[in-house]
Amino acid sequence: MAAVEVVIEIAKSAPEISSVFFAVYTPATLKDFVSDRIERHNPPDEIIKVKREDIVKGDPHYFFQPLIDWPLANGKRHLAISSEIKLQGDKKSFHIPLVDFKCENTPENLERVRNFLTKIGQKTGVILNSGRSYHYYGLDILSKDEWRVFMAKCLLSDLADLKLLDVHYIGHSLWDGYSILRISSSSRYPRIPSVVSIL
Repeated sequence: MAAVEVVIEIAKSAPEISSVFFAVYTPATLKDFVSDRIERHNPPDEIIKVKREDIVKGDPHYFFQPLIDWPLANGKRHLAISSEIKLQGDKKSFHIPLVDFKCENTPENLERVRNFLTKIGQKTGVILNSGRSYHYYGLDILSKDEWRVFMAKCLLSDLADLKLLDVHYIGHSLWDGYSILRISSSSRYPRIPSVVSIL
């Protein structure tokens, strides 16, 4: 199951969701990776709000492909799912748990990722192979405060020398007030993330 299909299943399984947010962003360059990332904090180029009903009805490829193709046609940017969602009849923002890992793709590391997620209280979700490492999509809807606690647990647990997470990802997510994970591919990231394990 590819990342786009995961997004669709999340929307289908949670009728209380009214809207899902997507982000168009430009991947970091090598210069960004070797420079001070605090100085190089770049929010997404654009945020796209999509109604749940538009995600769950019809042909998913018909709906998502233009969203995926458009960023690539405009400077090799990526389309990503945002953790931020809106619920029916509620103006506040809620979140789905998203995490970006940095450990290498190996059977041993996949098991470590599963154990890590269980340790921080995640009971239902999916782990995706992102090509270089793993992505995680939790299936429980979190309030803004619950999302902050979730991100803090990720950071504090990983500091115990686990070195599974991209801690910069956590920091920038807290800075932005939401997290994002890529669902498209490009020449630099040719693999579309796909599910390899289910909690």
